[in-house]
Amino acid sequence: MAMCHRRGLLSLLLVAGAAACSYGSWDAPVMRPRITPVNPHRPRFEYRPRLAQTKLKSSEVRVAVRDLRLQAGGPPPTVRLQWPQDGQSEAAGMHEDVPRHAAQLLMPMVAGEGEALQVELLVSELNAIRRGPLYELALRAEIRVHVVEREVPLLQVRVSNRLSLHAPPYDDDELSELHRAIALHALEQVFGDEAAVYRINEALAEPVRPEVEGVAI
Repeated sequence: MAMCHRRGLLSLLLVAGAAACSYGSWDAPVMRPRITPVNPHRPRFEYRPRLAQTKLKSSEVRVAVRDLRLQAGGPPPTVRLQWPQDGQSEAAGMHEDVPRHAAQLLMPMVAGEGEALQVELLVSELNAIRRGPLYELALRAEIRVHVVEREVPLLQVRVSNRLSLHAPPYDDDELSELHRAIALHALEQVFGDEAAVYRINEALAEPVRPEVEGVAI
């Protein structure tokens, strides 16, 4: 992890380790009993992120999602999740509700004062995998946090994570919840980390140094 100051901004590069999260062994999903007759003995999957208690010293947070695979003619970033046949893996697009749900997720952390923050989720890989009773989503992405009026990021984080569901059948609502959760869990790796939020606030507190003809003074 390297930290440097440039034009009064803090640019921090973190690498988040891969997180293999399986239903039943990962403590983040909240499981509630199903009422439907599909499988009344199996708990229902529901994802509840865990965020840092520290407030972001900003007036608002805006969220944007960009699929880098589009540059290579890949799938669109907002498509309905389609699961492949058993033993296969297919590229999937990002859930269309992710920007709205991500903004709702982060707004309670906003202190309501300071500069507006822009959070970008840049997706380089999102695959749907089917192995018998296992439904799995694998994500690789980069998260950038910067002040709306500034180009230099305050924080850049590469994330890699997986979410899995076992013991089907699952209904469409649960699969949709898993589809949204893979992106929200990526954001949680940053905004659920007290140290990362502290460093964002520390960078926001740094004064912006004036420049003369493009050279910092």
